[in-house]
Amino acid sequence: MNDSNNISFRLLLLLIVTTSCCQARSIVSWDKVFIPQGMWALGGTVSYTGQREKNYRFIIIEDIEARGYSLNISPMFVYMLRDNMGIGGRLQYERSMMKIDTAGIAINSEIQLDVEDIYRIGHNFSCMGIWRNYMSIGGSVRWGLYNEARLRLTAGQSKMVDGRGGSISGVYETNFSIGVEFSPGIVAFVSDNIAVELNIGIFGINYTYTRQITNRVYEGYINSYATNFKFNLLSIGVGIAYYI
Repeated sequence: MNDSNNISFRLLLLLIVTTSCCQARSIVSWDKVFIPQGMWALGGTVSYTGQREKNYRFIIIEDIEARGYSLNISPMFVYMLRDNMGIGGRLQYERSMMKIDTAGIAINSEIQLDVEDIYRIGHNFSCMGIWRNYMSIGGSVRWGLYNEARLRLTAGQSKMVDGRGGSISGVYETNFSIGVEFSPGIVAFVSDNIAVELNIGIFGINYTYTRQITNRVYEGYINSYATNFKFNLLSIGVGIAYYI
């Protein structure tokens, strides 16, 4: 690419970025008071994901017969310290289950592994301090965006059973974690005081300590650090908030 083409490409890229920023500023009203100072928000979110596989195949895993679910319930409160900015707290209960009846791993024609009768269930309790920012969409008093920053403390336990009859292996785990999360969403007021909130994704940084006991004999520990981004259109968190 010669110099003139390179300069033209950079000018075109600058024009696209500038146009996008101008359009974003026209859609999102940064100066509009969406939630005024002094208001309280009381509410929560609920999300549920269920799955069931029958003769399912995924890459090298085949003949999957499994079922499971994930449930998340989270009440919260927020006090608006300033216009469009508030702090508060949130509690959360998470429960998940996975039951694998059969599954086969076929690496090649000579190496094949079979897995069956695996059952895992667990739950976690969380306590969070939260900080929320709101912004209006197009100057509307009904539609807006929000971002929720969270400082989370979590404790939980789980158990996993492998096998059936006289050949059973069991693993019991307890865990503790601390993390920082950012959770954006959309809020829509259906009346002057009641709003519906939709949340899809979460970005977070977490540290987790896990204690594991196998067959009530062997004991182990795990320290893990993770940065994750969750985005699942099939598991949208739906919440109701009452603003007073």
